Amino acid sequence: MEDVFIFTEAYNCGKIARVALESFLKFHPELKVTVFGLEQDFNEINIDSKHVIYYPLDNDETLKNLYMNGHQGTAYIFASVLSGRYGSYQKIIHFDADVIFREECLSDIKEGFDNGYHLIGQRRNYEKNRSKLTSVGGKSLIGVTDTIGTCFFGIDSSKITVEDFSLLHRMCVGGVSLTGEPILDFFDPVSFHVMHNDGKVKYLSSINYGGGDENGNWDNGFNGLNLLCDFGKKFVHFAGVGSGLNFHKNGSGNVPVTYSSWAKERYNLYSMLFCGENIGPYDENAYKKMKKELEL
Repeated sequence: MEDVFIFTEAYNCGKIARVALESFLKFHPELKVTVFGLEQDFNEINIDSKHVIYYPLDNDETLKNLYMNGHQGTAYIFASVLSGRYGSYQKIIHFDADVIFREECLSDIKEGFDNGYHLIGQRRNYEKNRSKLTSVGGKSLIGVTDTIGTCFFGIDSSKITVEDFSLLHRMCVGGVSLTGEPILDFFDPVSFHVMHNDGKVKYLSSINYGGGDENGNWDNGFNGLNLLCDFGKKFVHFAGVGSGLNFHKNGSGNVPVTYSSWAKERYNLYSMLFCGENIGPYDENAYKKMKKELEL
């Protein structure tokens, strides 16, 4: 997979990125991954491998400020990768720092690229969204094409024609749409932009990767765990854990308290599972279920 750029961001969350990277290397020992973060994060990861390329961003003051404002920092890194600031690659694969690989997964995205797909990832339901919303900002969700989640996805950047970096950054964070659809979440404007440029979408199996299926069904056979996080046979995404760790370490900044409290509780659960540290309130029932399923 030499022609594909694989990356994750560990900014302010090296402690959890270590767990993700260890699981990645276990099932993909020959693939290289670039890790964006701070030197402190890399010290916490502490993985000495020729397949892990550390890219320090300590001197980027813009990024430092953006990470105090929700997903603005992550969107900045996404936009930088897509616009070629860190190297020119047409095909790109990303995974979040708060994921666990349970089996080999990258071949599912590579197969999508090989078969002419330009956007490959978990299904993010629009009309059949989990919150049962029927409209956003006065725009109906009925008939709107599903996008993809970004915790693990592939994209062919040849379908991105936005040259203005500031605009691309705002699209990545979900703040502005060029195509007119209602926006539910992070990165969706970019997904719609790719689709409008005749990009083909491949949705990964909800049984293997969690999330909802084409009918908006989240019960994928894992004892209700997929309702708590993206829990699948091959892969688990703990959603919000990276933010929770960042908030624990650095405060919540300008982020709404509802999100910061949720994210910190998610990190508390993750910390119990993978670090054995009880640092605050967590869902004990979810802890027992996950510990059993993951055989921890």
